[in-house]
Amino acid sequence: MDNQYQLQCNYGIGKPNTNGFIKGGWQVELSGKFKKESNYYQLQHQGKTLNIVALNNNLLHLLNTDKTLLVGNGGWSYTLNNMSPSPTDEINIGTKQTAWKDSIDFEGRTPCNVPGIIPARTPCYKLKWHIVFYAGNEKSKTGQYKVLGTQWRKEGGRTGNWEINSGKNGRIIYQLNDDKGNGFLYLLQLDEHILVFTDKEGKLLVGDHDFSYTLNRVM
Repeated sequence: MDNQYQLQCNYGIGKPNTNGFIKGGWQVELSGKFKKESNYYQLQHQGKTLNIVALNNNLLHLLNTDKTLLVGNGGWSYTLNNMSPSPTDEINIGTKQTAWKDSIDFEGRTPCNVPGIIPARTPCYKLKWHIVFYAGNEKSKTGQYKVLGTQWRKEGGRTGNWEINSGKNGRIIYQLNDDKGNGFLYLLQLDEHILVFTDKEGKLLVGDHDFSYTLNRVM
């Protein structure tokens, strides 16, 4: 039927060292009508509304009541992934660079398929990330970074230079360069609190049932 939705959610207290919940948590199933305006959706149920934005055909992000993006933490994000994605470099919301005077850091957990990070056929379930950007000039167009997390734990992190790679339609993409000046990580800024991984061509990476390719600002 037109403008109808069904929603399933599993929630609860996290079970240590797993992605599940103690005693399986609780299940909730909701259905009702939704309103759509451009790429924004309002799911309505018993007088309550859940706001969602479609970043593209592969990614949804949950919103606050004022339609700003919900911010997750080092373990979880508020991005939902299409389980049968098709490659695309489309993004349906405008992006704007955030200027800062000192440093800014982001964290999160992602699947392992960030291009060029994990060698092929290497056993891997998830990657932990903590990236700190240090401003190099007053307009925050270049600077230094430090990447911490799963892949560089033994060496105490990886450092180098970052630069703004202005993408399609003025998108703000932070390109992290290796010691030869070549980009090896690409992060699209959705707003001042949210970054998402892209490939070199600007296609947004699509996660799985457990994790998204989203980093959240550490407040």
